[in-house]
Amino acid sequence: MSLATAGGGGMGGGGMSAAVMAHNTAAMPHQHTQSNFQSNATSAAAAAPKVDQLLHVSSKQMSSAELYPLVAIDLFDTGHVRFVPPLAAEGQQEEPCVIMDVKETVPTQLRLKRTEASYKALKKMLSKGDEASFLRVFSESLSLGDDKDDNDDVVVTIPTPALLLGVRRINHLPPAMKEMYPHKPTPSSAVSAAIEPVVTPDDDEAYLIRDQTLDGEPTPRGNDYDRVGIQLNLLPGKKKPLVLLPEDAALILLNYGRKLVHDEMRRNSSSSSSATKKKSKKKIDIADDSSATDETSGWSDYPISLPLPLAARTDPCTETLYEMGITRLTNRAGMVLTGSFILQTKGVIQAIGARYRGIAMEDEDEDGVAPTVYVVGRNAGGVDITAVRVTQPSETGEGYEDYGVVSEVSARTFEEAWEEIGESVGKYCEEGERTPCAVILYGTSEAQAGLAEKVRPLVKAMKVLMPVDKRNTKEICPLVVMTDPTVVAVGCAAGFGQAYQRLGGSESHVRNASATAVAISMNYEGEVPSRTDEENIKILFDFDRRVPAGPYQIDFTAAECAAIRHFGTLDVTPEQIKTFQGFKNIPKREDAARKIRLQVLQKTRGSDDWVEISSEITPLWHEDEKYAIESCCLEVSLRANGEITTRLVGEGTSIVQANKEARKSTISYYMWTFFAILFFGGFLFKSWYEDYVFQRDTKRLLAYYKHVIPGSLSDGDLHNARYLVWKYRYKKKRLWKGLEVKYGEPVPETWPDDEEEEQEEDKEDEEEIDLDANEEEDKNDGKQSEGDEF
Repeated sequence: MSLATAGGGGMGGGGMSAAVMAHNTAAMPHQHTQSNFQSNATSAAAAAPKVDQLLHVSSKQMSSAELYPLVAIDLFDTGHVRFVPPLAAEGQQEEPCVIMDVKETVPTQLRLKRTEASYKALKKMLSKGDEASFLRVFSESLSLGDDKDDNDDVVVTIPTPALLLGVRRINHLPPAMKEMYPHKPTPSSAVSAAIEPVVTPDDDEAYLIRDQTLDGEPTPRGNDYDRVGIQLNLLPGKKKPLVLLPEDAALILLNYGRKLVHDEMRRNSSSSSSATKKKSKKKIDIADDSSATDETSGWSDYPISLPLPLAARTDPCTETLYEMGITRLTNRAGMVLTGSFILQTKGVIQAIGARYRGIAMEDEDEDGVAPTVYVVGRNAGGVDITAVRVTQPSETGEGYEDYGVVSEVSARTFEEAWEEIGESVGKYCEEGERTPCAVILYGTSEAQAGLAEKVRPLVKAMKVLMPVDKRNTKEICPLVVMTDPTVVAVGCAAGFGQAYQRLGGSESHVRNASATAVAISMNYEGEVPSRTDEENIKILFDFDRRVPAGPYQIDFTAAECAAIRHFGTLDVTPEQIKTFQGFKNIPKREDAARKIRLQVLQKTRGSDDWVEISSEITPLWHEDEKYAIESCCLEVSLRANGEITTRLVGEGTSIVQANKEARKSTISYYMWTFFAILFFGGFLFKSWYEDYVFQRDTKRLLAYYKHVIPGSLSDGDLHNARYLVWKYRYKKKRLWKGLEVKYGEPVPETWPDDEEEEQEEDKEDEEEIDLDANEEEDKNDGKQSEGDEF
């Protein structure tokens, strides 16, 4: 196919490598859509309210959320919750908002009691999904770790169900995540899938994950309706197993965090006599909520901001989170830095400030060089390390407003991640930025302590230039900084509040790098595109590409597809493509257009397998109208949070209609060409003929004067003759008749003597001179003269 980049994907840049150029390329963001031949496309994900980290918040979004607190939950790690309270009545605040603490934390693991009451509460929640059903799950099903018999016989523990959000198939999970969950292989046939029980009573596992479908199909079909489901065996032998989608499990934890914020606001409002009173659309007073029931309080509508780890920054996960109503998704490393400056973490502030002074004191020209830090934390299956360039100090001097992510890596072991991040930094950064000035750790206290033991021996081999006084500098080891466990939640809440203009200062700008790779797989024989055949996989956006990126444009034509199928190679020439054009090759082009299949693929760090994104795409076949399309263009874009946009752009003209239009266009082209030749050629001929007649009549009039009135003033007067011919140009007969009446002699076209003179002149011109004869005559004359003298 013809591949062409758009939005700054050209290979120029004054000697920069292709990888560095791709890393520094930026493009406009796009929504995740797929639309056939439409300029404006929509989707379920686009319908949800989105506030992207790199975009400004609209006034409409602000007004719709001003009644609610802005909640930030570290759902993927520590479970800490922070929030920014709602505005006062009429949008007036006597004092600026602050980030509020919540004493309790949200469990990152879903722990459910194995009782009949728990079973009924979950079943009701799945059927209704209102606030009352969630409250019943919180009280009767959710276990917070304070049960007396905390074992598998009493409680079912599902580790970090948010990591399963949007996953289509079990084999799409990275190996480290797949080992976290017990699972069964997918049934090989529809019959076995229909008759095989979900969980047998004899199974040792209280839960497992299995491939499910949302459209009622017995087996997954490789489309958007495939999902990984969590099947619970709470009461084996008594009740049928329950099937939870990861969205349901994650929503239980998110709503629990919302309820914690709601309860904290009620406690603060009841303990303060001057608390802000605010009414929602249901006329519930938060300050005096004694008459309100939890079922009508509206806490399930609180907007949430989530910091995402690398494993969750994929298209299926982010799309699912937006469909769940999550308002804002952020980069975890950027929130760590923001939270560190807000919490006044001394090690972070000192290391970055000292590195800035060291750069300024260096002798070399270091314009544009900025401090680099490593942000390190644990994830569910290993370690995440992010290299960040910290630039643009804030106007208040309390922090920095611009964080440029250089690279993000994720690996099962710390050693693998450390080696990979070093290679990426050496590839993209300048020499003065390759050594970090600080290694910032985040997560729980236990996780940070374990990481610190592994980081400290490694940083001893690194040296970075730091000032020791006002004039001298010294190379020292990077500083290892352990942060507060709440740093992610605090940074996320701060960015959320600044985006909605409830907190002072400007929001930190995080320039992300892609944590995933995006490719496209093609098949021309009507089969499912392979995600393992590297020959048919074309990488569009690689790791560490500056995002948002795109759109990447790929042009498809039916003639090109037919040529590829005929010659068996992707490298077809324009001459080979031209042989499949025209009316005779319509059946071949229609067959090729019907059988071409495309599949968008995505790969995460730490995984060697490509994952299918959405359903197959048939760019040259209109599914609704069932006809083949002559040509179209596929545009693929990548957002900062890993969300992928696909859009088909084209007129959608069928091959038969396109051939007719091409024929009409050819005929009309030749007709218009012929008309233009006649039109402009007619003017040219007319101009030439008029000039010819004018010159002829002028000669005729001068010849008449010469024969009739020789020697007169009119004889030989060219200007007078030209004037009379011009004056009587439309009345020549009148001119000749008037001359005949005046001089008594008709005006012939030619005079006989003139013809004889012309013939004589022609004969003289045609005479040939014999030069050899003249030479012989001269010789004879010379001999005769010599004889006379003798």
